[in-house]
Amino acid sequence: MKNFDAQTVAKQLRQVTILRRVKRYSRSKLDEWRYELCALRAEGVTLKELQRWLHQEGKTPCAISTISRWLSKNHA
Repeated sequence: MKNFDAQTVAKQLRQVTILRRVKRYSRSKLDEWRYELCALRAEGVTLKELQRWLHQEGKTPCAISTISRWLSKNHA
């Protein structure tokens, strides 16, 4: 009968997980409009208005949630 070493198996599984993890370093399509988006937001423009501005100007049509997440990460 073989002894099962849970610590060794767990360590091996964690190492494989680290190797399999895919790192994504892509730029956002909103990065190009960083200055304008931050300036408009500072003026009190809503997320819906930012979305409409991006779409109307032919810049980057995107969802409100995308704009919201981008602002939370990039707006000072």
